[in-house]
Amino acid sequence: LQYSVDNTPLKLVAVPPRANTTIPLASGLKNDLHTLEVFVFNSLQSADRWHLTSNSAAILTVTGLVLDDGASVRPFPTLARRSIIPYGDSITDGVQALRQPGGDLVANAPTVTWAFPLAPGLDAEVPV
Repeated sequence: LQYSVDNTPLKLVAVPPRANTTIPLASGLKNDLHTLEVFVFNSLQSADRWHLTSNSAAILTVTGLVLDDGASVRPFPTLARRSIIPYGDSITDGVQALRQPGGDLVANAPTVTWAFPLAPGLDAEVPV
């Protein structure tokens, strides 16, 4: 996963496959309003992302969000005016965008392709 708390630079965290895992995203925040953006940074290219089954390696299920005592979740206050879906090939999907050895999970990166910066520039939701 790749995430940002309060518009900080994106951070990367590995999610163990098929594990029931708690992943801490922030700590020590002031008792105030905060934003959280989460992106599925990568999945295995060999995993079938189009015909998903319950045991697919391409499924990420978020089952909850743990907050500090007294904290609460609210909807994002302002949604983008439009939603767009970039249509393309593996380049659009970020395949080998980082050009690092070590396989799909370290070399692919959808948030560094041409599609990702469209969102703020066009006031749009852009799934990556």
